[in-house]
Amino acid sequence: MFFATILFLGLFLFLQVGGHQRLLNDPGTYFHTRVGTLILERGELPRQDWFTLQFEGQPWIAQQWLGEVVMAVLYKWGGFDTQLLFALTGISLFLAWLGGRLVQRGLHPLLTILLVGMLLDATAHHFLLRPLLVSMLFQGLLVGLLLAVEGGTLPLAALWALPPLIVVWANAHGAVLGGLMTLGLFAGGWVLFLLVGRPGPVTDRRGVISLGLVTTVCFLAPLVNPYGLDLPRTWGTIMTSPLVEKLVIEHMPLLALPQGFAVLPLMAFFVFLVLTADRQRLGVGWLVPFAWMVLAFSRIRHAPLFAITAAMTFPDLIPSSRVLRWLEGKGLQSARLVPHPPQPGSLFSPWKPLLGLAGIILLAGLAVQGAGWRLPVFGRGWATPHPEIWPEEIRPVLEAFAARHPPKTPVFNEFGAGGYLTFFTPNLQIFLDDRCELAKDAGLREYVEAQKDPRIIASWTARYAFAGALTFPRSAFDRWFASSPAYLVTASCPVGVWYERRP
Repeated sequence: MFFATILFLGLFLFLQVGGHQRLLNDPGTYFHTRVGTLILERGELPRQDWFTLQFEGQPWIAQQWLGEVVMAVLYKWGGFDTQLLFALTGISLFLAWLGGRLVQRGLHPLLTILLVGMLLDATAHHFLLRPLLVSMLFQGLLVGLLLAVEGGTLPLAALWALPPLIVVWANAHGAVLGGLMTLGLFAGGWVLFLLVGRPGPVTDRRGVISLGLVTTVCFLAPLVNPYGLDLPRTWGTIMTSPLVEKLVIEHMPLLALPQGFAVLPLMAFFVFLVLTADRQRLGVGWLVPFAWMVLAFSRIRHAPLFAITAAMTFPDLIPSSRVLRWLEGKGLQSARLVPHPPQPGSLFSPWKPLLGLAGIILLAGLAVQGAGWRLPVFGRGWATPHPEIWPEEIRPVLEAFAARHPPKTPVFNEFGAGGYLTFFTPNLQIFLDDRCELAKDAGLREYVEAQKDPRIIASWTARYAFAGALTFPRSAFDRWFASSPAYLVTASCPVGVWYERRP
């Protein structure tokens, strides 16, 4: 499909130019890559903390181990550039596939570009080099399959493709819980439709049994992991902590952050479509996004799941909207909107011209990066940490300090800097990082209280004898180390201050 191909190329170049630094803004990029590298080097999965002073030796599992290993393999080939190449190819491929389906159903290309732009704006705050990207793409595949079954494009038996997907997803990222919730809402809705006499993919008792069986297998699939029950326990620890939402941005309420407002236009458009749609064609798939919309207001990490789930309904929802069909009558559509499900197999037809092109781009990028050529977009050195987010200006000082000190030299760092230090100065032993499941509520609470009580910082310093400290300018920790006669500023930049203990 020509439009989908052009859209894919445009999105790939746009995201490469605009995201070659932005996608490295999360500490998880560095931490996950480091964990994956150690797993490959040691040939074992961690079962205790390998990195921090406070929690050394305490039980901890690499809950995203599969995603971390993949990140490490990509980094070993071509650094952050290869990670960026694969991430943006996947994002562009998914968005172009969705755009191709919209045009295939008769939506005007300009309106399609507008909708893809809205989806991009609503999810871009989570475009970061970390396993969360896998969850976003898997959510799209899951919802696409469920909608295809609901619309009759695929049979109910096609749901047996989901258990393997769930197994991979669970070992890559904890947002598999969102996928299971989505599956549960669809399955429950289909059974309810059967009970009230509305049409759906489940038409009799045999269908209910078949659906119940595949859903049960999917819910058990996350247990296929090297950590057993410890994996879901870790997810529960994170999701039920009352302090996580105060320290981790992705767990904060939607409207508590500026980027949360970018989701509101897509929410409004989705509600508008549902309200103006043909009620006779109402399906479960049109209702499920409302659950994610409510959850998105409580945690911004749910916003991409809402945006993707809602956008996947557009190819079927838009043609049934009375307002959009009015536009068709005014000549604002390039082709007649198709109000009925397409023929079997058409769900995947936009992939055909895209997969080959994506493969060529990946192979070309791998060749250029493997050769070490420094070129824009494809070459080495294109993806770099943003100097306005990370202390890149003083990184040489940090690395020199680490080089002249023995392994496991203790250093203090603030909450958001742990992953950065773990990656670039791996022989230093950091104070803490953003693994909330490791610190638990007690550790997180003490960290929050330390920003108000300097005596806690003093007790840490006495206990761990920090040889250095990386702080954020003008933070409570920065003020303490600046006032301490035991420490001296040896390097600083707008986003970081490095202290070393006086001889």
